[in-house]
Amino acid sequence: MGKQVARPETEAEQRVVFVDVDGTYLTHEGVAPDSARRAVAAARAAGHLVLLCTGRSPSELVAVDDGSFDGVVAGAGAYAALADGTVLRHETIEPSVLGRLLDLLDRLGAAYLLETNGGLYGTPDAPATFERLLRGDEPEVDLGPGLTELMSRVRTGVGMRRDDVNKVMLLDSPVPLDDVRAVVGDTMTVLRSSTARLGPRSAEIQTRGVHKGVAVEAVLAHLGVPRSASVGFGDGLNDVEMLRYVGVGVAMGGAHPDAVAAADRTTGRPEEDGLATAFEQLGLTRPCA
Repeated sequence: MGKQVARPETEAEQRVVFVDVDGTYLTHEGVAPDSARRAVAAARAAGHLVLLCTGRSPSELVAVDDGSFDGVVAGAGAYAALADGTVLRHETIEPSVLGRLLDLLDRLGAAYLLETNGGLYGTPDAPATFERLLRGDEPEVDLGPGLTELMSRVRTGVGMRRDDVNKVMLLDSPVPLDDVRAVVGDTMTVLRSSTARLGPRSAEIQTRGVHKGVAVEAVLAHLGVPRSASVGFGDGLNDVEMLRYVGVGVAMGGAHPDAVAAADRTTGRPEEDGLATAFEQLGLTRPCA
């Protein structure tokens, strides 16, 4: 089904706003610009609802989900909950499917992370590989306290066969991603990582049919809000379905071309106050009826 017609921006109706994290609310260095924080606070004060909508799982949002939002879509759509604790969906990877994927990755000698609501689990080399990829050609770059603290909490080499995994993060695959898709593509989706600094051989892998769009649909259905009253912001491949589904989809500056094509409009990068500018243009900082 195609999009419903977006309502005029001059109407002071309540909106439900879905905001991606990396490259949207945060810069790719992991920093939330003051303008983005103020825009979210102003929209909520005006009576709109603002939810995080991220590829990260809840365990990776400790420094981001600080009470400033009305809920979260996490794990790229695997999980959705409201700020009051109401869980609207949670679809984890079926253990036998996960087992086949990990058998493949282990044979390849790949570094990877398992993302769960309760924590991050990784191969022994996963934290160092993650840090190496983020630093790239800038070994002295400051990764910021958020990313550094996140990697310090990864549990390595234990508890890798689980039933609570939302998503697998493959880091610097030793084979082309198409080779991985050829093995697991009938049951799982393999998308290039939405974090550009992780490079073209890093990927997000999860159950086929799970994506941000289905989680956004679940949130709106629970709230009784039509698609036309929803707004989404994103920049990566895992934002495409969300940007297509919401009433107004906004692609950030530097977004993947597929995200731009799925969106209705564009704005600047986070560090260019892109989120705040679009909030203002869409009337999200004005009081709603």
